Amino acid sequence: MARSVVLLKAVIVAVVGWLVLMQVLVLPWTAGTYALRYPEFAWMRSPLLVLSIVALAVVEFGLLGVWRLLTFVSEGVLFCSPVADRWVTREIGAVGFVTVLGAAMLVIIDQPIGVVLLPVEVLLGVAAVLLVIVLRGLLRAAATQHRELESVV
Repeated sequence: MARSVVLLKAVIVAVVGWLVLMQVLVLPWTAGTYALRYPEFAWMRSPLLVLSIVALAVVEFGLLGVWRLLTFVSEGVLFCSPVADRWVTREIGAVGFVTVLGAAMLVIIDQPIGVVLLPVEVLLGVAAVLLVIVLRGLLRAAATQHRELESVV
């Protein structure tokens, strides 16, 4: 299990590095290029750029939470730590917030494809939030069972 945790943490480092590169270089360059190429949509440059950068920052925060939970797993204290539950709750908030930002971007774009993408994006976001809520319930149940077993021994 320790090897899996190390590999997952390496993937998180790579993904966060890629996200920072996107925030700092790729998104501003792409937004500027599209604003010049399509001047009729230039007004969307700043709002979409800000929403995109904030959305990626929230994803980075979510990855920080996953990192922290992986640390609890590697230390063997996931079921003993009340802090783990708080990190899972933060994950729920991050997924919900990214869902709202994604919906806001689709509303700002106001293109026909938004009619198809908006419901899909919202449904996927709600499904992800509900999945993490179920996983939090499983974590709580396992932690309660762990405490009960410790009190018997």
